[in-house]
Amino acid sequence: MAPQPEFYYIILAILGSLGVLFNGVLLIVLWRNKTPEFRLGTSYVIGNLALSDCLTGIAVLLYVARLDFMTKYQLSMVWATVEASLMSLMFLSVERILAFHYPFASKTLVTVKRTIYFIVFIWIFALTCGVFVYFHTLMTQLIMTILFEVCVVVFLLSQSYIILKMQQRKRRNIHCDHDVSIITRKRMHQQRLNNHVTKVVLILIVVVVVTLLPYMVALQIYLLSAVQLRPPLDKKTEEVVVTFITYFYPVELLNFIVNPIIYAYRLERYRRAFFKTFSFLNCGPFVKQQTRHYSETSGDDHKEFKQSLKMTKLIMD
Repeated sequence: MAPQPEFYYIILAILGSLGVLFNGVLLIVLWRNKTPEFRLGTSYVIGNLALSDCLTGIAVLLYVARLDFMTKYQLSMVWATVEASLMSLMFLSVERILAFHYPFASKTLVTVKRTIYFIVFIWIFALTCGVFVYFHTLMTQLIMTILFEVCVVVFLLSQSYIILKMQQRKRRNIHCDHDVSIITRKRMHQQRLNNHVTKVVLILIVVVVVTLLPYMVALQIYLLSAVQLRPPLDKKTEEVVVTFITYFYPVELLNFIVNPIIYAYRLERYRRAFFKTFSFLNCGPFVKQQTRHYSETSGDDHKEFKQSLKMTKLIMD
């Protein structure tokens, strides 16, 4: 990338710092909270997603620092971390399909041990991509942009299918007879919990498509011409494409910043874990609150409590 105005590097430095900060905080929260809900396979993949996004922020900061000895490695590092993030999101997408169709069996299929094995595979694949970017820069980047577009198609098809099925189940549950079996009601309760996480994954995919897809398409147009797989771009068109790639890059980085914000906004348990982890600050929202009656709680716990109480009454009847 050619030298840019100083304000461009300042923007990248801010975005890189925010990516390291937000994802670093999420990693600390996941590491410090050892409750069962944070020891599921999904939580490990979310942690891996945060790790790859945090490393992307570090790679951006190294680029901003303009260290000579890091210049030849910086591009490989960015692509490796981006690929790890993409593959983690692909895993979450597939895992959501399994959880949607087989809410109980998915817990035995997607175990923590298997998830860790897949995370190791993700990093082996990502680092291999980074090595190929170092030795075959243009062609490897072109292949990875195509791979990204294939993943986007898979994301959109899988999530569109899940949304359609969720709406069908919602209409069916509204008209469901009250005399259905307890097992069926338990299954419906598990589906509601899975639907909540599925919506979060859907938001993550939408963010990826909005922030990354335009950049990848523009880069692919440039690379196709650079490796001579299509007629070379005329000077004016090439200038437009290169300018778009350069100044859309900060928008792409937003994807690696907003993921922890989405978790905190959509999932009550992550907010609770955050305040619990940083309660030692003892100021503002971190002030330790007195224990409240359970009926006064809000969010996921309150909903789960009411649903569990309803299930208990049904069993007792």
